[in-house]
Amino acid sequence: MITFKDIPGRASLKKRLGDEVKTGHAGHAYILEGPSGCGKKDIARAFAYKILCMSEKSEKPCGKCRHCTIVNAGGTGELYELFPDKGSISINSIRELQQNINLIPVSANRKVYLVIDADNMTIAAQNCILKTLEEPPEYATIILTVSNSDKLIETIQSRAVLIQVGINSIEEIEEYLGKNTKFETRDIQMAARCADGSVGKALGIIGSKDFSEQRIAAIDFAECLISKEFKKALSATGALSKGNSEIFFTSLSAVLRDMLIMKTTEDYGYLINQDKKDIIIRGSDRYPEHILSKMISIVNEASDRLAANAAKKQTMDAMIVKITEELAGW
Repeated sequence: MITFKDIPGRASLKKRLGDEVKTGHAGHAYILEGPSGCGKKDIARAFAYKILCMSEKSEKPCGKCRHCTIVNAGGTGELYELFPDKGSISINSIRELQQNINLIPVSANRKVYLVIDADNMTIAAQNCILKTLEEPPEYATIILTVSNSDKLIETIQSRAVLIQVGINSIEEIEEYLGKNTKFETRDIQMAARCADGSVGKALGIIGSKDFSEQRIAAIDFAECLISKEFKKALSATGALSKGNSEIFFTSLSAVLRDMLIMKTTEDYGYLINQDKKDIIIRGSDRYPEHILSKMISIVNEASDRLAANAAKKQTMDAMIVKITEELAGW
């Protein structure tokens, strides 16, 4: 059973949802909106289990009441989940939900219905569930998770409380990965910076083969910059054409950042790439602070261009030309 304690960060959101249950003001319909992979499904489940717990005094599901005991034993209790099938949620699926919602709860005082990725409901399905949202049973709470609430018809939006679940900070993701995985600190830091505030995305990145390949390509590229082997630098970016460019640029920016930190502080403790101290020292020894800062800016600019769907080869070529011009006098 997932609880709010299992969800990293989101302190104000968790307090708000928890207080709604604790004060007895939990509504009959909610829309939890957030980008893909932000954890809204887990937040919805934790909220649902708190609603269904029969202990009014507990800050989280008590784990001991009749409903919590059923869930801990592997049952679903009074939690009903509906997922898209082949990319959409049909009117037939909503009708099945409506048949279930008319049955009074047995193992708890309430029933909760989670419609996951509800913005994938067909228009017919949306019009169908609207009837239930207009006159829900007193014991029922319906929670819709969406990436884009604008895909829901206005009448659904007007009958549910819209809550933005937000994203996690880099520090929150790092803390979560540090507690729940066995990866190196540098890999955790890199994955957290590539994750766009999503713990789920960070987990996918850090466990992928592409992650290590792109980091190696970025470090090879940085070595070529240090030695001014610009033609070789082009070949070092070959993996970029078929890999995750976001990982490449985040890794490259981190190496250059480490060089700048060494230049200004000479403190190894702040380095992300602790295993590449030799490269970082050579770079910080060779180039002045303003050149390292400029290189980071050029790399970040190229990364932003690729994020906006610019062509990879042209973007890389332009980046190398700009870096070549900056390093010409050094």
